[in-house]
Amino acid sequence: MNKSQVPIEFSWRAFATDREENEKKNRLNAQLSQEESEEKALLQNGDIDDDNDSLDSDDSYDATELKQKNERRKEKAIATLSRKY
Repeated sequence: MNKSQVPIEFSWRAFATDREENEKKNRLNAQLSQEESEEKALLQNGDIDDDNDSLDSDDSYDATELKQKNERRKEKAIATLSRKY
């Protein structure tokens, strides 16, 4: 506790200057944007990993239903991706 007449302001900083901090933030944002773009490209190409297929027999679906099921799965994966980033 400071009992003197001189107020003291103190803060912890991870970077020496605001410029260093902003540069680090910009690099991290660029990296995250790149990762998001790569994952979105994989999803657009249809490379969706889903372990629920073992519970569902594809024999009961016709081609239209399978296409709709895959589209819903892709939309869900893209929505999840947007929340992730």
